[in-house]
Formats: sequence, C-alpha cells, structure tokens
Amino acid sequence: MKYLIIILLMLPLVSSAEDYKIKYFFYPKDMTIKYGETNDTFTIIQNLHNETLYNVELKYQLPKGFVINQKIIEELEPNQRKSLRFNITPNVPNGVYNITIWAETSQTISGTKVSSPKYTFKVNVHGYVNATTTIQTNSTLKTTTINSTFTQFNKTTTTDVVKDQGKTTNKLFFIIPAIIVIILIGFVLFSR
Repeated sequence: MKYLIIILLMLPLVSSAEDYKIKYFFYPKDMTIKYGETNDTFTIIQNLHNETLYNVELKYQLPKGFVINQKIIEELEPNQRKSLRFNITPNVPNGVYNITIWAETSQTISGTKVSSPKYTFKVNVHGYVNATTTIQTNSTLKTTTINSTFTQFNKTTTTDVVKDQGKTTNKLFFIIPAIIVIILIGFVLFSR
C-alpha cells in the first residue's frame, strides 16, 4: 500500500508528450474581418523552459485564401512573456472559418521541437460580393446591356429581359382612336 502512495505522489513528476515549454498568456478571440481587409492581432506567449528560446515564430493551419504575416520573437528568456504579432487577410467568400495557431522554435528537447499547444479560433468573413449581372432589354427603340463585376471570382449569372411588343402594340390601338375621338368632339363643340 505504501508503494502505491509513493507511485501516486511521483506521477506529477513524470514528463509527457503534452509537456509544452511555451504557453499562451493571451491569445486572440474569435474575430470578424471584412473580405480583403487586414486585421492586426497578437498572442502573448511565455517561455516555461529553463533555457532561452531563439527565433520563436507562429505556425498555423488555415483555409486556402487566407494570408498571415507575422513577426518573429528573436529571444525569449526563461519565464519571460512577449507578444507575437501577426495579421490576417481573408480573400475568401463570406462564412466562418477556423484558424489554428501555435508558437514554435527550431530548438529541440530530446528530439522534440519546443512549441506551444495548438489554439483554434474562428474568423467570420463578411463583405464579399460575387456577382456578374447582365440585363438585356430588347425593343424596337433601343437595346441596353449592363454588365457589373464586383470581384475577381467569376461566377456568371445571365438573365434576359425582353419587352413584350405585342402588348405595347395593342395599347396603341386603344389610345390612338381615343385621341381622335376627343379631337373630333372638340372641333364639333368649338365650331358652333
């Protein structure tokens, strides 16, 4: 029984694969970004290792169409906290996307790279307009074509609008005789 207690007391001292040497002190929250605009953000990391870490950079997994630019922390001493700045630019359609980041250095401990845990946050992209519109009006007087393209993504939708000439002609048959009748009544009334 006393051996079991000793083993249980020693369990926290056993290192595991999840023994990270860099931890987050602050990380970005979920964010909303307009299509094509850049959002500057940062994370604050802390060196939990007993040696100075060099060239700590942000690693990431992100959907196609996102761009991340970042700075590198050249030196992070033991227990020191520093911010790691980066910016995100989405060039994707409207929607909610997951971005996963982690801090990492090229240094290794027992063959494993020194890194932080992975952290995933959501980016809500809005303001994306994807439309090619063609409006065509055909009549005996003129033809008008309007084309509008708002983005570099081409997804064409065409709608033809044609004026029904049969109905217009039928209306003229009623209007012209009515005008002639009014003019004749006017001549008859004023000629007396």
